[in-house]
Amino acid sequence: MSLETACVGRAEAAMQPPYEGARLDEQLVAGKPAVAVQKKRPCSRDRRVLACASGRDSESPHLLGMAAHAGTIAVAEVDAGNSWLTRPSAAPDRMRVGLYDARLRQIHQTEVGLAGAAMDVDLAFVPGGWVAAVQTASGSELIWFGEDGEEVGTRTPLGLAVNPGLAVGQGGEVLVAYVQGGPGERWPVMAALVEPRGQVRWTAEVFAGAIEAHFGSQVAADDGGFFLIGRRTQDGVAVARVERSGAVGTRHGVKSATEYASLAWCGAEGRLVWSDFGGHAHIRGAVIDRAGQRIGEEHVLGAIPDYFNWSPVLCDGAGSLALLAGHTGGTGMSKSLDLTRIDHEHGPLPGATAVLAAEGITAYDPRMVRLDEQRVVVGWIGVYSGTDASQLGLAVVSAPIARERALPLSVAE
Repeated sequence: MSLETACVGRAEAAMQPPYEGARLDEQLVAGKPAVAVQKKRPCSRDRRVLACASGRDSESPHLLGMAAHAGTIAVAEVDAGNSWLTRPSAAPDRMRVGLYDARLRQIHQTEVGLAGAAMDVDLAFVPGGWVAAVQTASGSELIWFGEDGEEVGTRTPLGLAVNPGLAVGQGGEVLVAYVQGGPGERWPVMAALVEPRGQVRWTAEVFAGAIEAHFGSQVAADDGGFFLIGRRTQDGVAVARVERSGAVGTRHGVKSATEYASLAWCGAEGRLVWSDFGGHAHIRGAVIDRAGQRIGEEHVLGAIPDYFNWSPVLCDGAGSLALLAGHTGGTGMSKSLDLTRIDHEHGPLPGATAVLAAEGITAYDPRMVRLDEQRVVVGWIGVYSGTDASQLGLAVVSAPIARERALPLSVAE
């Protein structure tokens, strides 16, 4: 994947012209006549959106994984597996991995072949490079990449692992959380710990099953001393602690009518964001302890008709940052992506940054990672209304880490 354009903020505006989306892309949709799709600038004009980029018109990615390290952003894309895009792209059995700088200029891209159409993907930084977990119909595997984005070493097979998600622990150990596919009705949520660029050390069952497993979360805590995994189970959102030994702790549930678990670990405690569809549907957030249990006050972060969907969360000093996803009524389909600061004593703060330019575009599979102490990177699949066309969207957003005493002043950067 190469970027057609990158749009940058005020300080760099004179260096690159803005992308006005003037091109037309002919997309053949499910065997019907070609539909002209006008590609649009994917990001809002909020001044805190420092850089914006869109994928090539010829590509219609379905899902993505994203990570960042030392000023480099890595994005993995696959071209099948999105139920809102019924037609796979021309080469669904390949994965694209691109590296970008902080202005979203592409540094490198590579394509790797897969055993079949790729149905899901996640990506993480590991010492010395990157690792992707890719699910295909014939099985899943870990694929390792060097710092330059080129594939290295031997791939690690994971069997029938569905919806794999990654967290990286001490020394590059990789935790993979996934649903164990196979015959029968019982598909449990599993965790596997993989040696750095190596073999699977152990597997353990975490939950008896999961719903919407793609929209879950897993994090390494205490510098990889243990892991927390959050999924929607049959009883609603739950969080479990998993030790490096493979021992699984108590499963701490939230409430039965809940979904879309999102986790972050902030040094001594964690953050949990989830959606509650019981009664007046809304998104909630809370602090969690090392066992994965909620502590302190829960806050309503947003509610229908404005917000309700999977909303990634990051640490932000004593608070957190949530990428609140706009409600559409469709699973995982968001009409907006608003970067919102949360004070865990007072709740969400005013002055959210609108990231997505929502006119005619809905966002699927949003991702958010911290680029440095001043900025975060947001990525998503932009789905064009009434078509089978999609496009990668990327944005670099100003979000300085809030210092506790300055938190109320950091709303308008």
